[in-house]
Amino acid sequence: MLKFLRKYQLILLAVGGSLLMVVFLLQPVLQQLTPDPRKEKVATIGDETILMGDQIVANSELEVLERFLPDMIAFLGLEDEENRTAHWILLKHEAERMGVMGVQTDGADWIQELALGLAQREIQLYRQFGQSLTPEQSQQILDRAYQSLLARKQALLRTNRGLDDAAFNRVLSKARGVMRLRRLYRSAPSLSRQRAVEAFLEGSTAILTDQLVLGPELLEGEVAEPTDDEVAAFFAEYRDNPEGNTDESAGGNAFGFGYLLPARVKLEWLALERSRIAEVVVPDPVAVRRRWQRENPDGGDFAADRATIEAEIREETVERILTDADEVIRGEILSATRGLTKEGIYRALPEGWTPPDLERIAQHVVGSIQERHGVRIPLPPVIRRTDAWQTPSDLNTLPGVGQATFRVGNQTIRIAELPSLVRGVGDDTRVAVQVGLPVIDPPAQGNDGSRYYLTVLEARGESPPDSVEEIRSRVVADIKSQRAFEMHTQQLDAYREAAVAEGLGAVAALYADRGGTTAPTVRDNILVWGQRVAPATPQSRPDPRASDQAFRDAVVDAGAVLDPLAEPDTVTGEESIVAVSLPASRSVAIARLRAKRPPAIGDFRLFQGNVVLSTVRDLVDAAAQGEDPLSFASLADRLDYESVRKRGENDEASG
Repeated sequence: MLKFLRKYQLILLAVGGSLLMVVFLLQPVLQQLTPDPRKEKVATIGDETILMGDQIVANSELEVLERFLPDMIAFLGLEDEENRTAHWILLKHEAERMGVMGVQTDGADWIQELALGLAQREIQLYRQFGQSLTPEQSQQILDRAYQSLLARKQALLRTNRGLDDAAFNRVLSKARGVMRLRRLYRSAPSLSRQRAVEAFLEGSTAILTDQLVLGPELLEGEVAEPTDDEVAAFFAEYRDNPEGNTDESAGGNAFGFGYLLPARVKLEWLALERSRIAEVVVPDPVAVRRRWQRENPDGGDFAADRATIEAEIREETVERILTDADEVIRGEILSATRGLTKEGIYRALPEGWTPPDLERIAQHVVGSIQERHGVRIPLPPVIRRTDAWQTPSDLNTLPGVGQATFRVGNQTIRIAELPSLVRGVGDDTRVAVQVGLPVIDPPAQGNDGSRYYLTVLEARGESPPDSVEEIRSRVVADIKSQRAFEMHTQQLDAYREAAVAEGLGAVAALYADRGGTTAPTVRDNILVWGQRVAPATPQSRPDPRASDQAFRDAVVDAGAVLDPLAEPDTVTGEESIVAVSLPASRSVAIARLRAKRPPAIGDFRLFQGNVVLSTVRDLVDAAAQGEDPLSFASLADRLDYESVRKRGENDEASG
């Protein structure tokens, strides 16, 4: 062989060199045959093409903005996660088109303005609680907000390898340009100072009150149980209405009665609970000593550092166990589905399909982990919820798994959204969920790193219950609450007269010994505006039912005649009492008007910018019949935006 190589070495070198030359010449052709995915077309805005690279950049910009200031997404008016990236691209495009996109230095300059906005919000909270601040204290709040933003910026620069000061300022300047665009649209109508002052007074004048809410719970022992026929008739009347819809023009009712159930599921899940696994992991003392020696070659106090090193090793071991357990579970599920036909991101399940046995898989996990790590972990529990349908609100309350999320890219999907992910029930395909198959891509994860492998056993879309028996207790409670409300309403004039003559305490005393669950409480020092209710002192506790718009309007209208310069509690007689029935909560609310509190001129100077923007926004919305001209739908229509890659298109093709 050696003789052969020596004899023909020149020929071999020539052939090898020729092959290298061919590869070199073919390289540009190969690059053309495998194009850069970042240059893939994903959307168009009119004649302009949006590439995958543009989308990646937009996602990165949003991540930076949200990590810098969590409220930034709301400030920018970006919509739901599904269209968030496209909406951001459209807003930037519109800002460029309108000539309001700033230069790079805009980003650095904007931090001071953002800090001022944060400080104003904090100062306003202090004033809502009746606390006045000196100019020095207000300046301290502003300085603290500014330093906090600078610290967040520095933290971002440290933790993002590809982000430097210039890149960060570019991202922030784009956000500022979009905010300019929103101000441009909102400030189209001009607003005189007098109109601004009137708008500020209208929205910021509060009425100081004491309040009493009488709810249906006070009459529990006095309302008769409904008959079976009454329950059936009540259910039939409201079975197709969504709960909480009080808009009668949209098919609702004043009480918000409705039994149309949202999409719901029955399910089971296997739980890999991190805390339970950590309890049985005992770090090897030899490994602990070795690590300490490696980290402290010059010596030190091993006893002082031991607990910390043991905790580190325990966490690392638990993480490896979770990873290996995940591998075992995936292997079992993939083995069970091997041979099933793909249908996009789903599988075609044969007639009579039986879901994989999670209890058997849990036992296999225990054996595999003991074999690999020498640790016998507790048997992962398998929990079933098949006795009742689980709606999104029910899923939220499930222990452990209820607070877990599916993590897909930079998105987190709550367990409460599970019904909308189920094939044939919802149209959300971010996670492949179908009846009868455990979800492993990805599994749900808790905040502590626990993992949950869910199987939807049954699913149903939005629909009424099968029968009244499914929600009988709820229907009975609604009937009784309506009857209690009618009893309260019949007594409303008597309540008002008692409040005028003897005060709210006398009305509350009527129910002190009536057999109800709890006696009503007079809530002192509650401020009422047209749009909200808030405590006037840290000790005040408003009743949530008193935030009803009908009650707020009645209090504000009655308080309009009060003298803002008068001392508190100078109004007496019938003018001081407001009593309103609140069908939505089946309650009645009574207020004693104590004083009128207009805002100070200093408040107007501090917040006049926000007042003008808010008032102009209302004018613009009214002119546009409530449609935001910078919403995703409006921009997409006006700018002729079209997505090229439809959701699920690639999955269908690959299937």
